[in-house]
Amino acid sequence: MLMRKLRIGLGLTLGFLVAAIPAAAQSGGDSPKVEISLGYTYVNARTIVATGCCFSMNGGGISAAFRANNWFSIVGDFGAYYAGNIHNTGLTLSVFPYTFGPRISIRKHKTFTPYVQALFGGAHAGGTTYTRAFHVGSGPAIPRNAFAMELGGGLDAKVSTHFAIRLFQIDYFFTNFPDGATNYEHNIRVTAGLVFRFGSH
Repeated sequence: MLMRKLRIGLGLTLGFLVAAIPAAAQSGGDSPKVEISLGYTYVNARTIVATGCCFSMNGGGISAAFRANNWFSIVGDFGAYYAGNIHNTGLTLSVFPYTFGPRISIRKHKTFTPYVQALFGGAHAGGTTYTRAFHVGSGPAIPRNAFAMELGGGLDAKVSTHFAIRLFQIDYFFTNFPDGATNYEHNIRVTAGLVFRFGSH
């Protein structure tokens, strides 16, 4: 079931990426060689724990996009998200994802640049939600590592040659940490922030 859902999600995303290529390939305007973004991130963590599904996480992240041509970039994305006292249980959770993959940007408009991306990698979890909560006793929490996938896109608004605002980025954020039930989590991640552009033509 898990592999089937992953194949469907990946297939839809890759289809979206492929569909965006013709429009992106005809893009005009400037395209920076490197984009570094810093932003605030909200995560709707759809984790099934003993106390029930879903809680909020807050944090931030940094990403770097390296342009191969006017519309195709390779992205590295790193985040840090935290939730404390989940559902008033005293459980805590910190998650640090690190993912990499392609981004397709459509640069037809002078100001606005929409993009889609598919990123894959891992995530590191600390705290007690994925660790102590599912063990007998109350020993020290043991950090966990798991596969992570982020599928989505966003919209940047250019302010100047070297600066833009990331109005939003919305991703399906998948992880497969132990959660006491299915052991995979279908999270939603929303990010907004600043983009620094280098090497624009």
